[in-house]
Amino acid sequence: MWRLSLLSLLALGLALVALAPGAALAHERRTVGAYTFIVGFMNEPAIAYYPNALDLRVQDASGQPVTGLEQTLRAEVIVGGGAQRRALELEPAFNQPGRYFGYFIPTLPGDYTFRIYGQVGGQTVDESFTSGPGRFDPAADPAELQFPRQMPTTIDLQQSLAQREGGSGNDGLVALALGIGAAALAVASIDAGLRIWGAVAARRER
Repeated sequence: MWRLSLLSLLALGLALVALAPGAALAHERRTVGAYTFIVGFMNEPAIAYYPNALDLRVQDASGQPVTGLEQTLRAEVIVGGGAQRRALELEPAFNQPGRYFGYFIPTLPGDYTFRIYGQVGGQTVDESFTSGPGRFDPAADPAELQFPRQMPTTIDLQQSLAQREGGSGNDGLVALALGIGAAALAVASIDAGLRIWGAVAARRER
């Protein structure tokens, strides 16, 4: 019964994500030599603890997409003033030439930096893109968007589980699993709602 409840929560959360509009809301556009780089989060607004990715698009001087860069470019995500960094594997977006994703899960609210380096058409590049005003948004704290109740983070759940070591191990694991499933559902719901709202607002402005 517990397993079915968890699977139901996760399935519903994934369904909400799949139905959400995928338009990018804020990216930084930068001229890098003979090319234009467009960089931001794949899912915006970005929310901590929710799967996301580096979203990179590269165009040449005529505005045409540049393909094959997953073989010549590298990327990494940096957080905490450069204290923590992780390499990202660039993957071409399906049926979108010149667009690449580097998947990861941001687990801290705040600003993130994407460093992109390597070769583009024989040109050496080493550029860093940091979230901020006029560029792309930082990762939001999910607690700031939840209403009326705030869901616990995975860190909160781990601490709660550690404090209950004297109780039943199975009860703790079930609580942890259901808590994570509920948190994933809540964040997915927020993300879907905000994207739908953004799409509606964009149509009204046209």
